[in-house]
Parts: sequence; C-alpha cells; structure tokens
Amino acid sequence: MKHTYDIQLAFTRKPFPPGPCDV
Repeated sequence: MKHTYDIQLAFTRKPFPPGPCDV
C-alpha cells in the first residue's frame, strides 16, 4: 500500500509538491 503511505507522508509534511502517486 505504497499509495496510502505516499499520501500520508504528503499530509504529514508537504515541503515539496505532490508526486505522481498523490494525484
């Protein structure tokens, strides 16, 4: 479940723009 993990990271800390997995 890397997709969910990626989203969690993005929500936890977003010092960088969302990646392709976040779209």
